Amino acid sequence: MSSALNGEAVDVVIVGSGATGSFMAKELAAAGLRVLVLEAGRSRARARAVDFAFRAKRKLGHRIAESAKAVARQPIQSRSYAWSGHPHAFVDDLDHPYEQAPGKPYIWFRSRQVGGRMMIRQHGKQFYRMSRDDFHAGSYDGRSDDWPLSYEELEPFYEQVERKLLIAGNRDQVASLPDSIYDEAQPLLPEQQRIADALEAGVPGARIVVKRTTYKGDFDLLPGHDGRLSLRTDAIVAKVDFDPVAQRVRGVTYIDAQSGKRHQARAKLVILCASAIESARLLLNSATPEYPEGLGNTSGVLGRYLMDHVYLGPIVGRTKAGSQTEHPTFLYMPQFMNRTVPTSEFVRGYAMQIWALGDECHVVPLGEMLPRADNRVTIDPGKRDRHGLPVARIECAHGDNEHALMRHARAQCVAMLQAAGYDQIDPIPDVAPPGFALHEGGTARMGSNPKTSFLNPYCQSWEIPNLFVADGSCWVSHGVQNVTLTMLALAARTADYIVRQHKHGAAAT
Repeated sequence: MSSALNGEAVDVVIVGSGATGSFMAKELAAAGLRVLVLEAGRSRARARAVDFAFRAKRKLGHRIAESAKAVARQPIQSRSYAWSGHPHAFVDDLDHPYEQAPGKPYIWFRSRQVGGRMMIRQHGKQFYRMSRDDFHAGSYDGRSDDWPLSYEELEPFYEQVERKLLIAGNRDQVASLPDSIYDEAQPLLPEQQRIADALEAGVPGARIVVKRTTYKGDFDLLPGHDGRLSLRTDAIVAKVDFDPVAQRVRGVTYIDAQSGKRHQARAKLVILCASAIESARLLLNSATPEYPEGLGNTSGVLGRYLMDHVYLGPIVGRTKAGSQTEHPTFLYMPQFMNRTVPTSEFVRGYAMQIWALGDECHVVPLGEMLPRADNRVTIDPGKRDRHGLPVARIECAHGDNEHALMRHARAQCVAMLQAAGYDQIDPIPDVAPPGFALHEGGTARMGSNPKTSFLNPYCQSWEIPNLFVADGSCWVSHGVQNVTLTMLALAARTADYIVRQHKHGAAAT
C-alpha cells in the first residue's frame, strides 16, 4: 500500500475517477506528482463479482426490468436506457436520494464506479468538438456569457485527448462541428450514404455525418497504479477541508462506505471531478464561517446556471418498403439552425443523433439549454443520505427558448424521416425533463470576472488557489455536442497548467 493511503500528505487528491478525474490523475502522476484518487464506488474486484452474478442470473432467465423490488430501489436510475443491461453501475436511489423542486422534475442518473458513467455498458461513445462560435455564442445573441477562452486555446488539448482515445471518423469540414484528429478513417458504406442523403433531403441546410467514436475495448482511463498514483474506492467524500489561516484547502474528509469510519486525506492541492451536481453539493456542504454560502463562493454563483441538453426522443420511423440498410448505421446531424439557416423563432439550436437498421430509423434531437441563474443546485440539510450527508436539492426547468427549438426539431425530424421513405412515424414523445441527456454542467462556471464566476479559465477557484473543479461544473454555455470530449480537453488544459505551475514552484500547488 502506498504512503498516500497511510495518512501521509500527497501532492494532489482527486475526487472522482470518471472521465476527467482519471485522465488528470494519469497526467499529473506522469509529470511526477503524487496523486490519490478517491472513488465513491466499489472496488474493481467487487464490481466484477457483482457483474458475474448479474450475468449468471440473466442466463437463467432473470430480467431485472421485470423485478418490482429492483425498480423500487432504483426508481430514477431504472429510467435510463442503459439500466437494464448494467443496473449495478447505477446508484441505489433509496440510499442516495436527492430533492426536486415542486413541479420541476430533474432526472439525475448517477454511476459510482471506477471510470464513472463512461464505463456503463451501452455508453454512446460519441466524441465531438465544440465549434469556435460555441465559445462566444453570447456575443451573437446576448443570451449567455462568453467562455473566457477560445477554441484556438483549447484546440491543442482536443488533439491531445483525441490521440489517446483513438477516434474514428471522417473529415467532414462542417463549420459547426470541427474535425478531430482521427486514428481511423470511417467512411459510410454506400447504403449508409444513401440513407444520409435521403434524410438530408427533408431538412434544407442540414448536413449529416458519420458518428465519431472510439473502438478501444477498454474505456477505463485509470487502468493501473504506479508509485505516484493511488486509488481508494468506497471513499465517500464528505467535505473539503479548509485552513482559515492559510486561506487554502488542506485535503478532504471522507467516509469509508464499508466501515462508516471517517478519514482525512491530506494534500497540497484538491481537484473535484465528481460531476457537476455532486461537486457543487460537496462545496456547499463544505461551507465555513469564512464562506457560509459554500466553500470559495464569495460570488454567489456556486450551484447556479445548471444546464443539460434538451432531450427529445427517440422519434422512430418505419417503412413498409422493407429493409433500408442491412448494417447498423450511426449518423449525426450537427447544428445548422442559426448557423447555415437563421431563424427568429429561437436562439442557438440542436443536433440529431440518428440510428438506422432494417426498416427502422431512430432520431434523437439534443438541443442547447440556455444558462439561467434560477436553474440551480442547493442542499437540503433536513434530508440526508445513508452516510448522513445533506442531499442535493435540484431546481431546474426548460424555458421558452428550449421548448421553441424542440418544436422546430420535432417538425424537422418528421420531415426528414418522411423524405427518406419512413412513412410510419411512431407517436412523438414529449420533451424529457432536464437531466435525461446525462450532460449536466455549469454549477461552478469559469469566467474572467471573479464577481460573476466561480473558477478562472483554468478551472481554478478564484478564492482558494489550491482548489480546482475540473468536471462539467466549469461550463459557461452548453452547445449541442456530446460533452465528454470537451470535458476531457478542458481537464487536459487544467492538468497542463498545474504541471507548469508545479515546475515553477507557483502557489497553485
